[in-house]
Formats: sequence, structure tokens, C-alpha cells
Amino acid sequence: MLRISPTAASLTAQRYMGLTQRATEKSMKDLASGTRFSSPGSDPAGAAIAEQIEGQVRSQ
Repeated sequence: MLRISPTAASLTAQRYMGLTQRATEKSMKDLASGTRFSSPGSDPAGAAIAEQIEGQVRSQ
């Protein structure tokens, strides 16, 4: 019979709580930035397009 020790269960819960905390922090950062994404890593293709558009606007 397979037994899961309380220690293993608590470590798993702690791991998932950490993952959830990081995801929540990222979401809060994205919301607080007021933009579609807070860093180029969030959307690399979108960041490249935004840079191109900003360059075009600056050159006009």
C-alpha cells in the first residue's frame, strides 16, 4: 500500500503555494505597469513590434 507522509504532502503544498505566489506577483506587476506587458519576456513578439512602432514615431 502506498502511503504519503505528512512531510511529503506539506512539501508539495509549499511548492504549489510558491508557484502561485510568483504567478500572483507577476500578474500584479503586469496590472500595475498599465501596459499590455511589463517586460519583453512577457511577449517577445509584441515587444519587437512596439519597438518598431516607437522608432517610426520618433523618426517622424
